[in-house]
Formats: sequence, C-alpha cells, structure tokens
Amino acid sequence: MNKMKLYLLVLISVAAIVMLVFVPPVYAKKKDPCDKPGNGNQNNCDEQTAEISIQELQGLNFGNILADPNKSTVTVSPTGSYSATGLTIVRGFPQEGTFKIYGEPNYSVFVEFYNNERIEGPGKRMKIKNFKTLPSNSFSFGYSGNFTVRVGADLEISKDQTGGRYEGQYAIIVSYE
Repeated sequence: MNKMKLYLLVLISVAAIVMLVFVPPVYAKKKDPCDKPGNGNQNNCDEQTAEISIQELQGLNFGNILADPNKSTVTVSPTGSYSATGLTIVRGFPQEGTFKIYGEPNYSVFVEFYNNERIEGPGKRMKIKNFKTLPSNSFSFGYSGNFTVRVGADLEISKDQTGGRYEGQYAIIVSYE
C-alpha cells in the first residue's frame, strides 16, 4: 500500500485585516514659513505650526487565505496587486491601504512605518512587514496641501497557522523633511 502525504490547508479569513488608528504616531514639526525657497523678506515672517493630518480612505486587506501548512508570505502591493509563496492561495479581494494626507502646501514630507507590526486572531500572531508606498516614501504636498498615498505590505504566515479572523493595527508616521 502506498503512503500518501496529505496537506491540510488552513483557511485564514482576514477581511478588513488591518485598521489604522492614529493616536500619537502622527507628527508635525514647527516650520518657519520663511524657510520656503525664494522668500527673502525674513522680517515679516512669523513661526507657525504646520499640522499634518491623515484620513484613511481604505484599509489594507490581505483577503481570504488558504495557507500552505508550511511557512508562507502574502504580499499586497501599493497598486493592489497581490502574490503568495508556496502552496498558499489568496481569494476574495485583497486591497492596498489608501490614505489622504494633509499638511502645509509646498512642503516635503517623509512617510515611514514600524516594521514587524503584528495582527492577532485565534492562532499565533502574524507579522506585517516590508511596508511600501506609492508614491515613494518622500513627496511634496504641492499647492493643494494634500496628497493620496497607497500602502502595501507583506503578511508572514507561520507554519501550521490556525484558521480564523485576524486583525490588527499599524502606525503610519508622517514628518516634514
């Protein structure tokens, strides 16, 4: 009699997997409007605080995942495309996160994330890492004072991950350059 290996795929439902919560990790630095290029009259300038605010338009979502019983990774890019390693199958509608960032017109900002954020559910916590943005992490508000940023990341799935709904938070940090 032939022995046959049977791999059990674990269903991981991760609809609306990552929700953004901004309680301090949004930073604004004091800026002097006289620092703008071409502003030669320093005497008439007053220092002001240029506030940065962020509005989540769409949460980062890794979709429904049939995970490889071995370790695997699901990647959602900032364009919304997705891929998976090993025998992992992604179903549903994975989506990139989308944010509207508001700040001082014509100033440049830098966007960064804490790597290795975690999401929780019925099994082991899973890591979210390698955050990427579109456009790149550095951009200028232009004359309008706002900009839309798309976010993607990798979800690291452990060996023999328990099926179920996994959710978590991640911080997006935006600061003036």
